Amino acid sequence: MSPTNRNSAHWMPDIKKLCAGFCEKRLNPRNLNYRENVFSTIDEYCNDLVDKIKNEIYFNHPNATDCLLDHHKIAAVHILGILKNQPFEKVCLTTDDKFFDVLPNEHYCFLLLQVILIQWRKINNKTVNVNINIPAKYKDCLLLLFRKYKNSRSPQTDDIMFAYALSNIVYLIETHFVA
Repeated sequence: MSPTNRNSAHWMPDIKKLCAGFCEKRLNPRNLNYRENVFSTIDEYCNDLVDKIKNEIYFNHPNATDCLLDHHKIAAVHILGILKNQPFEKVCLTTDDKFFDVLPNEHYCFLLLQVILIQWRKINNKTVNVNINIPAKYKDCLLLLFRKYKNSRSPQTDDIMFAYALSNIVYLIETHFVA
């Protein structure tokens, strides 16, 4: 599948830029490797996963590759791409590490999720001020879910099933916590 058939292929430069800014502003670089070169792998992963999901959803459609996925699934695919390929690599934990430093990939995915939902709302509803008010308890559970996925990188991990589950969580967040 060519990247032009993925309705979010043009996002990758912005996702990379957001990641660099997150690293610069939120993370302690002393005990962390920022792997900028991983974004081409993330983009390739996203293409492959979108293709698999489209083939599953639109399996009888003659032009399945031209069909577009909803933004909840696209957000889930990008989050899984980040978690699977981890742009941030912890070298070691120190006593001066903040929570962001301990789970950098998970926190970046949470930021990415918020940015995607905000931008989607702004583009489609022409809304200028968009707020996301996710209770801390739900945020913590989502970060732990991201960590669980990241740590379960066995061949048995079904990325398509997890993408569907995560897209439902994204839908729930958008429906109840985005104003």
